[in-house]
Amino acid sequence: MIKQKKKTLKATSLFPLSTLIKPYLKTERVKTNLQDLDRIFLNKEMLQKFIQVSIGRKKTMVLVDSGRFKEGISLIERCVTNAKEIECKREMANTLIDQGNLLGHTGQFKEVKQVMGFALKLSREINYRSGEIYCLLNIGGVYGILGNLPMAKKTLEEALLLSDEINDQRAKATLLNDLGYLHNVLGDYKKAFYYFKYSLKIREGIDDISGIGLSLNNIGYLHTRFGEYEKGLEYYEKALKIYEKIGNLSMQALLLDNIGTVNITLGKFRAARKLHRKVLRIREEINEVRGESITLINLSTIALGLKDYKEAKRCVAKAISIAEKIQDRDTLCRALVNLTSQLIEQRKLKEVRKELKRGLQLAEELKSKPYMAHLLLHKGRLETAEGNWKRAEESFKNSIAIFERLGEKMGLARACYFFGSTLLEKGNISESKDYLKKAQSIFSKIGAGVWLKKVEKSLQRLKES
Repeated sequence: MIKQKKKTLKATSLFPLSTLIKPYLKTERVKTNLQDLDRIFLNKEMLQKFIQVSIGRKKTMVLVDSGRFKEGISLIERCVTNAKEIECKREMANTLIDQGNLLGHTGQFKEVKQVMGFALKLSREINYRSGEIYCLLNIGGVYGILGNLPMAKKTLEEALLLSDEINDQRAKATLLNDLGYLHNVLGDYKKAFYYFKYSLKIREGIDDISGIGLSLNNIGYLHTRFGEYEKGLEYYEKALKIYEKIGNLSMQALLLDNIGTVNITLGKFRAARKLHRKVLRIREEINEVRGESITLINLSTIALGLKDYKEAKRCVAKAISIAEKIQDRDTLCRALVNLTSQLIEQRKLKEVRKELKRGLQLAEELKSKPYMAHLLLHKGRLETAEGNWKRAEESFKNSIAIFERLGEKMGLARACYFFGSTLLEKGNISESKDYLKKAQSIFSKIGAGVWLKKVEKSLQRLKES
C-alpha cells in the first residue's frame, strides 16, 4: 500500500495536481466528473495520459500564439486520441474545443462546426456549463463567417446568458467582442462600439492582456470606419505593442494588415504594399488561410491604386478562390466589392454586371449594409458608363443614404465624388458642385490626399464649364 502511494506521488510530481484538477472545480460539482477523476487518479497509466493531454493542450496554446498551427493541429489530434482512451468526458470536451479553435485558424469551418457540435453534446451530458459556453461561442463565430448572421447572433446571445449565470468574465468579454464584430458586419457601428468597449472594460478588470489587445484593435478599426484615422492608428499601435511583447504572430499580422489599410486609404500605396507583403508572408507561413485571403484583397486594392491591373486581378482571383474553398461568405463579398471596382476601372462592363449581381445578392443575404453601400456605389458607376442616368442616380443616392446612416466617412466621400462627377457629365452644374464640395470637405478632413486631388480636378472642370 505504501509502495503504491509513493508511485502515485512520483507520477504526479511532473505536473502540479492542483493545476490539473482546477478546471474541474471552477463550475458545478458533478458526480460523474468526480467518479471520472477518482478512476483516473487511481490508475497510473491513465493518470500519465491525463497529464500528457493537459500538458499537450497547454503546449498547443503556445504553438498557436507563435503561429505554428500545423504543429498545433498534429499535437491536439494526439491529445484527442489520449482523451478518448481515458474516457473522461470533460477533458474530452476541453480537448475538442481546443481542436476546433485550431481548425478555425486554418479556415476549416465545416470541421469546426462538427468538432464543436460533438464537444457541445458532451458538455451538456455532464452539465459542463463553461464548456457549453465556449462551444456556442465558436459555433456562433462559424455561423457568422459562413454568412448565417441571425443564427450567429442567436447562438452568441445564448452563450452570453450562460456566461452571466456562472460568472465567467473571460468568456463574457470574448462573447461581447464577437457580438461587436457581428454588429460591425451588419453596419450597426453604435452597437459594435458598445460591445467592444464593454469587452475592453471587463478584460482590463481581469488583466487579460491578449484580450485587451484584441479589444483595442477592434475599437481602432471602428474609428477608421468613421474617418478618424489618427485615433484608429493610436489604438492599433497600442495593440501591436502588446502582441509583439507576448509573441503572438497571428495578431501581429492582423494589426499590421489594419495599419496597412489606413495607408491605402490615405493614398500611401507603396508603404501599404510593403506592410501587406510582410503580412502575407506571415499568414502563409502560419497557414492562416482566412487572413491570407483578406491580405490578398488589400494587395489587390493597392495594385489597383498603382494601375497594375494584372496584379490586382491575380490577387483578388486568389482571394476569391480561398474564400469559396473555405465557404467564407463575408470575405467573398469583400472580394467582390474589390473585383467590381477594378473591372469598372478597366471598362469591362459585361463582367462588372455579372459580378455586381453576385455581390449584391450576397450582401442582401448577409444583411450587410456596408457591403451593400459599396456595391450600390459601383452599380452607379456601371450605369453611368452605360449611359443609364436614372438608374445611376438611384444607385448613387441609395449608396449615399446608407453611408450617411452608417457614419462611414470614406465611403460617403467616394460616393459623393462619383455622383458629383456623373452630374457634371450630364451638365447639372449646381447639384454637381454640392456633391463635389461635400466630397472635398470629407477628403480634406480625413487626409485622403489621392482622392482630394481627384475631386479638385473635377471641381476645376466644373469651374471651366
